Amino acid sequence: MSINPKQVKYTIKLAEAMALNGQVDQAVQLLRQAQLIEPKNPTIQARWAKILFQAGRLDEAINVCRRRLELGINRADVANAHNDLGVIYRQLGQSDKAIEQFKAALKVNPRHKSAQKNLESLNQPPPSGEKQHP
Repeated sequence: MSINPKQVKYTIKLAEAMALNGQVDQAVQLLRQAQLIEPKNPTIQARWAKILFQAGRLDEAINVCRRRLELGINRADVANAHNDLGVIYRQLGQSDKAIEQFKAALKVNPRHKSAQKNLESLNQPPPSGEKQHP
C-alpha cells in the first residue's frame, strides 16, 4: 500500500484502526511508510510506540521511543517520549529505569502531569529543586 504524502494524518488513523483489529504488523508497516514521508513527524513515532506497547512488543516500543528522543523534534515530544519509556520500563518491572525516565520528562517539562502521576505511583518525590504541580 502506498501512501499519499498529503494524507499522512489519515494513514496514522488507519494504522491505529488496524492495530485495534489485531493487524499490528500491517499497522506498523503503514507507520514505517509514513515515517519515510514525514521523518520528523512526532505523531507517527508516538502512535507507533503506542501500538507496539499495546501489542506487548515492548522491546520494539523502546526502540521507537529512543528514536523519538534522538530526533528531539520539540520539547513536548521529548518529554512525552521519556514518559512513554518510563511506562514501558514500569511494565517490564524495571522501576529504576522507569523512575529515571519520568524524572527526565519532568526535567524537560516540570508540569508534565502524566510523568508526575507516574512518578508518584512509584512513590518517588519529584526531582530535587522542582516543585510538584497539581
